[in-house]
Parts: sequence; C-alpha cells; structure tokens
Amino acid sequence: MNLTEGNPVLIFSAKKIIAYSGALLLAACASSNTGAPANGRDHAATRDRASRSYDELDEQYSTTKDSGSMSKASTAEVEKSKAALKKFSCPEGAYLRGEAFDQSEAAALQLAQKNIANQIHSSIISISSQYKSQVEDAAGREQIQSGFEVTSKVFSQLENAQDARKVGAVEVGDKVGVVACMAVEDAMKPFNQQFANLQDSLTLLSETFNATDHPMKKMDAYRTGRDVHNRLVAVRNVLESFKYPVDGLAEKTYNELNENFRQFKSHYHFYFNGNQGDELEQALFGRLSQNYNLVSGECNGGVVLSVESSSAECKDGSLGMVCQMSLTLKGASCGGDTYFVLRTPVKGVGRYGKNDAMDRIVQNISKGDWFNVWADELNKWNAK
Repeated sequence: MNLTEGNPVLIFSAKKIIAYSGALLLAACASSNTGAPANGRDHAATRDRASRSYDELDEQYSTTKDSGSMSKASTAEVEKSKAALKKFSCPEGAYLRGEAFDQSEAAALQLAQKNIANQIHSSIISISSQYKSQVEDAAGREQIQSGFEVTSKVFSQLENAQDARKVGAVEVGDKVGVVACMAVEDAMKPFNQQFANLQDSLTLLSETFNATDHPMKKMDAYRTGRDVHNRLVAVRNVLESFKYPVDGLAEKTYNELNENFRQFKSHYHFYFNGNQGDELEQALFGRLSQNYNLVSGECNGGVVLSVESSSAECKDGSLGMVCQMSLTLKGASCGGDTYFVLRTPVKGVGRYGKNDAMDRIVQNISKGDWFNVWADELNKWNAK
C-alpha cells in the first residue's frame, strides 16, 4: 500500500528535505570548525545555496525529460508523415517516385524532385563503380577506363525537373508533404541526348578518317573516336540499366573505324631514304632505328624520312678544334608531299685536330641530346 496516496500531509518535496538536511549538516560543520558559533545569516546563506543547486538539478531533469518526449513525438510525427504519403502512388509503368516535406507545397515539390535526381545519381555511381569499359584498340591492347570518371559529371541535378510531376500533397502538422513521379523515359532524356550527340560525333570522326589520306589527320580522328566511344559506352550502360532501349549503330560504326585503323596501321611505316651510305648516314640510321621501326624500299603508306647534312665548319677553340654541321630531317608522303622539315646543329670538339672533331660529331649523332627535337616530332607521326 502507498502511504502517501491521497494523504497530502505525507507528501514532501525530496528537494526540500535534502536541501534542509544539507543545510543542517553544513551548519554543524561550520559550528565545530574553529569553535566559533554560527549565526543566523550563515545558516540562511547555506540553505539558499543548497536550494539553488537542487533547483538546477530539477531543471536539468525536466529538460532531459522534455527532450525525450520531443524525440518520441518527432519519431511519431515522421511515421505519421510517411503513412500520409503512402496513399499516393505513381501511374502504372516505369516511374521514379520522390517525396519530401517542407514549409510550403512548392518547396516540398522541389525537394521531391531533388529526391528523384538523387536516386538517379546514386544509381549511376553504383553502376559506374562496378563498370569497366574494356575496348580493344587497333593494336590489340585493352583500353580500360572507369565508367565513373565519365558518368559522374553527366548528371548532377535534375535538368528537366518539370517532368517530375506532383501526384499528391497532404498537410501534416505545420508542414506540407508532396509526392512526385517521373517517367523513366523523361528521366533518361539527358542521357539519351548525350548518347545521340556522341553517336553523331563518332559517325563524323569515322567519315573524316575515311576521307583523308593525311596520316596525322587519320590518327587524330581515330584517337578522338576511341575516346568518344569509351564515353558513349559508359552513357549507354546507364541507359540500359534503366531498361531504356539503345540501338547498336554506334557500336557498328566504331567496329568499322577500328578495323579501318588496323588496315591503315598494317602498312604504315617510317621509310628511310638513304643514298650516301657513309659513316654519318649510318650513324643517323642507327639513331633513328633505336626508337622507330625503319623500313627500306618502296613506300606503301607512311612517312618517307630523308636526311641531309651541311658541310662542317671548323675553328679553333680553347679546348681544341670545334666543328659544327647542320642536319636536316625531312618527312614526306609516298608521293613526295612534304610533311615536316627539321634542322638541327650538331658539333664536336677535337683535341687533336679536325679529324678528331669530326669523329666527335659522329659520336654525338649516335648519343647526343640534340635528337630530342627530332623525337618530339617523330612521335606525333608514329602510329600506335
């Protein structure tokens, strides 16, 4: 039996009992300390301090209790809000559903549309993190590129938000909840447009490759077309993941471009046109063949390389005889059209006269840094 139930005489405040007991204890301690008597003002001050301390404890308890109640109330409110929106559903077919609450219906609709955009973007990231486009190039090597690098920037917001339409709204407390639905066909519009643009670009690059005989333009068209195809495959993967139909024209176009580049590369070479056969020409041929596959004979597609050298100019220097000559590398088509001309000076220093200096020139041709200028240009024309 609860003795305090219904008996106001026996109901006491725990706070006041503890405060009063604390005050008596503090007063007793004060009286015994140094043997001085405690006056009434000391007792009153002690009781006031104790009372204030327990008032603060009561306030903290009340705040904690109220916060817990508010947390429970908020949870209940959220569940009530979700239940209120369940009665709204999207039309039959392929649709994406978004819902949100805000202070006004217009603001809630924007959040619902953003919710749909987030769903699409999350799907892209999930797909792309698992997707690797493995495309074999004309050299038989795999071109591996993460789809995430391509698709993560394709769609960061709902560009056609007007196509995510409201299907219902409800007021819950002081907020408005909205449900919006968007057809997958509408959601895929940005991707479908980009796929179409990439497909057109790939077709144009393939036509450019076939229409030109210039090797540099052919290689540029192929390299650009390969990059476009990789991006196109990544976008196509997103479309297909949402069950959106995609035609195979782009893949057919790329296969043709890749095969045409294989054929082009199979007979594309650097042809060395040497006539003198002297020690200088042999050194130049050896230096070129260290980095490039040189072919002799009749040109059947590629670049014909020919080298000319000027007469050496020699003069005395502080370290001996200094000789310098100019080397000219010419690149031309099989028909004789000039592609490029490079002129580079090469020198040699001989302690024992001109012959020693000329020997040094030959050594520098085989090992000197002057060749870097030629390599920069030849690398552009080297089919890979």
